[in-house]
Amino acid sequence: MEESIEYKIDMMNKTALLFNETVKKCKFGLSTRQSVFLAYFDMSLEYVNSIYVLVQKNHYGVAAANVRLHLETLIRAIWVLRYASDDVVEKVNNDKFNFPSIAKLVKEIDEVWGTDNSFQRIKSNHWKEMCDYTHSGNLQLAKRYKNGKLEPNYSEELILGILEGTNFILQEFTLHLLDHHECEKEFEIMFNHFSSNLDFN
Repeated sequence: MEESIEYKIDMMNKTALLFNETVKKCKFGLSTRQSVFLAYFDMSLEYVNSIYVLVQKNHYGVAAANVRLHLETLIRAIWVLRYASDDVVEKVNNDKFNFPSIAKLVKEIDEVWGTDNSFQRIKSNHWKEMCDYTHSGNLQLAKRYKNGKLEPNYSEELILGILEGTNFILQEFTLHLLDHHECEKEFEIMFNHFSSNLDFN
């Protein structure tokens, strides 16, 4: 188990290196919409780094709790970038906007971005479980007992799922960032790299 998890983290570290080399070559705009998205993207990088550290320290429960927060950041970011009106973007930027439900956000993202309901499927397949870990539900509590004793009980499948989910969210953030700014060469480099990673759908 440790080797496969370590291998996954090593591959993700290589992704981070490639990302740093590639994205810094792209010039980003400074419109309000772009600035808000870049702020969300910066949050994403913090989530990625935090989740990797938590997994390496064997704090899997808290790492799992952060995946849902990371995904919600992605959903809001894409919605602002692709769907929200200029007036709404200004309200978001000035902290005067209450976001719709996640269900409404993913539906509107799929509609405007033509993603074949992929974000709605992600919500349908993963959201309830992720919320359980985030809000200290039964799944979060149960993973802390093994054979009646208070000790970690996290499967390799769950740990790899945390890492793969984190990688998927970073992938979506990166590709939307590069596509929106028409960084075609950089987009192709990162797209080809991400295409070898496991799907999260």
